[in-house]
Amino acid sequence: MNLKKNMLISAMATASLLLVGCGSENDTKANVYPDVEAGNSFTITEEETVTLSGSATDEDGSIVSTLWTQVSGPAVTLSKPNYLDISFVAPRVTEQTDIVFQLSATDDGQSTSVDNVTITVEQVQIANVS
Repeated sequence: MNLKKNMLISAMATASLLLVGCGSENDTKANVYPDVEAGNSFTITEEETVTLSGSATDEDGSIVSTLWTQVSGPAVTLSKPNYLDISFVAPRVTEQTDIVFQLSATDDGQSTSVDNVTITVEQVQIANVS
């Protein structure tokens, strides 16, 4: 009787280990957030046309939307803010002024990442004619 009991316990232990070692078909990996780059900061002069070129990648899926927004500074109109490459005309300024833009990207897992870039606008200096 002891032998039967030991064999039964051994069989149950083996079956339990096999079941624990099996993965579930419902295993899901955590979504990896997109990698977003708004580009490097730079300086321009007032009334200059500027192009910003961003990038967005997703190592475990695809990017489903992007959006540029202005965070601070004098208001400008962005061309095609849902594209990675946008342009705008720098405003007239009376002193050196920073404008901050944010690029956001959302992936197919609904995760969103952002990155900012600062554009410094300088006033055009007009020489005095005397």
